[in-house]
Amino acid sequence: MSSAARLDQLAERLWEARERATSFESLEPTLTDRDAYAVQLRLLDRALREGDRLAGWKVAFTSKAVWEQLGVREPAFGPLLASRMLEDGQSLQSERLIRPGVEAEIAFRLAEDLPPPPVSAEVARRAVGRVLPTIEVVDCRCRDWKVTGPEAIADSACTGAVVVGTGGDTLDAVDLPAEPVTVAINGTAVATAKGSAALGDPFRVLLWLANRITDVGQKLRAGDLILTGSLAPIQWVRKGDAVVVSFEHLGSASVRFV
Repeated sequence: MSSAARLDQLAERLWEARERATSFESLEPTLTDRDAYAVQLRLLDRALREGDRLAGWKVAFTSKAVWEQLGVREPAFGPLLASRMLEDGQSLQSERLIRPGVEAEIAFRLAEDLPPPPVSAEVARRAVGRVLPTIEVVDCRCRDWKVTGPEAIADSACTGAVVVGTGGDTLDAVDLPAEPVTVAINGTAVATAKGSAALGDPFRVLLWLANRITDVGQKLRAGDLILTGSLAPIQWVRKGDAVVVSFEHLGSASVRFV
């Protein structure tokens, strides 16, 4: 089997698992990062051909808490699809997911396209239109989250859905590294963290992505939502749970699993 045919086959396997909300033991434990991104882009291309829209990008594995949970040691990125974007307070059908978890994340809404690398901090700051509170619902097609870093990359960095909260502010108005957040499930606080958990500063995550995204032939555009990674450990949820992520200055986001 040719290399391209093998990657096509892996992408098809992930597509079917995602569509049916089913899992498998392993995708390919020896997968390289390069091949994993090639699989990821095959999935994105198919979604776009079938009428979906690219809504932005997520960066995963940016906090020590998640590194320790999943056994990875460097960030990765993946696409966000419009079909999986939710507004604050919406419900999410649990049947669409396998073993979901929730993450409290700071996101950037871009107001300008970003140029090719090297992208300076000044240019990246100018491109940010709004900083927003979000919940990322993560999910994994490898059973029980027994996943390697490259397998997670191939699986679009384990994206399930994204809830964009209410509130937000401009980049200069909030001290992002110091910004506190609390995750509550069914009214009980289960985790707290600060923005510094994401590579020391969520803006640093955006800058990292701006200088890496062209490695796979993509670019960051005006209107894109950029997720900067979980600030607290992943919190596992199930049908019936109500989740609220509350930031001190940025506002909050909520979702219910039905």
